[in-house]
Amino acid sequence: MLKSLVTLGLSLVFLFLGPNRAFGQSVQLSETIKIDPAANFEVTPEFFCVMGRELFLFTDHHTRSIKIFVKRNNFLKFKKTLGPWFGNKFFIRPMFCFFSRDKKKIGVYDSLARKVFIFETSIKNDFILKKTVDCRKFGYDMAFTKDSDQLIVSGYITDKDENPFDLYSININKGYLNYLLPSYQKYHLKDFEVYVSEYREKHIIPSIGIKAYIDIHGDKLFFVWEGEPRIIKINLRTQDKTVFGKTTSHFAIGDKTLLSKFYNKGELKKWEKLREERAYIRNIFTTSKHVFLIYETGKNNECSVSTFRVQIYTPEGKFLNDVKLPGNMGRKIWFDKDNYNLYALSIQHGNKKKELLILKYKLEMTKKSRPKLDKPKGGCYYK
Repeated sequence: MLKSLVTLGLSLVFLFLGPNRAFGQSVQLSETIKIDPAANFEVTPEFFCVMGRELFLFTDHHTRSIKIFVKRNNFLKFKKTLGPWFGNKFFIRPMFCFFSRDKKKIGVYDSLARKVFIFETSIKNDFILKKTVDCRKFGYDMAFTKDSDQLIVSGYITDKDENPFDLYSININKGYLNYLLPSYQKYHLKDFEVYVSEYREKHIIPSIGIKAYIDIHGDKLFFVWEGEPRIIKINLRTQDKTVFGKTTSHFAIGDKTLLSKFYNKGELKKWEKLREERAYIRNIFTTSKHVFLIYETGKNNECSVSTFRVQIYTPEGKFLNDVKLPGNMGRKIWFDKDNYNLYALSIQHGNKKKELLILKYKLEMTKKSRPKLDKPKGGCYYK
């Protein structure tokens, strides 16, 4: 599954002096990994992912390619470039990658071509293009289903009757679509009429944001809109839906009426300032035992920079904790589900040159009983 993570930030720097423990959890910097300068990134990569412990993939829209690295101790050795040409097919702007659970199939979403390039991997980590799948509308996040025969797409689309949906699946071999989530349910609205009012007439929803993130574990799909800590869990076999989530005191919703007012009047500086002050979901990760919802708290009078936190749930929806991640966290991250490792792209400047690093953190979850909620103690949060 893609874990895909949103790619607007520049770095993750954990200023971390000791374990941050909550719900039997510790987060520790375990390794600093240098990125081979031979890759010659002209611009900061928009996205990266980690396949196992050794293979790292970075999107590079400047060269319209995927750059592949192999980890050797604490160094990422540049191995080769994938693309932009594959016979008569080519990348225009590769946006993100995602892979099947067995890591034998790789998907690369091209946001300008509106296609998903599907590759198969060999024992020697060669990538062989097998198929391209048309994606009619823009996709914010994608995943392979458990058997890898379908793509799940978080993105806007309409059915033959012009009903709007924001989550659907594409059968890779046959091309037909299955519509999974009506747009009004994505935004926690009563029905289609309310959706038309909030989205198309008052522009409340566009003023907040329309991105949404997904992750899959087995037959269970977890979907979350960026504007609210409300997780929609969908059984892909039965289509049954359950909803869970908790808006803690750290998650600042803000004044949506004022936000839409500035948006509609074109007062963009005021609108952007309000957006910076509210909280936003930045990703969701799932394992057999936990659902991790990462969010950015937003800026306020007490803190000039955003902080990042993670809400922890069971897959059944039980809220466990809301934990601050140490230091200043950017948005280019990858979570290794198999080993509970968190990887973050960091940029260090010095001697008029910038150096790209990957910071590796180990996330440990023990069998300790749930402690008290990690309550606000001042600083970057809203009451």
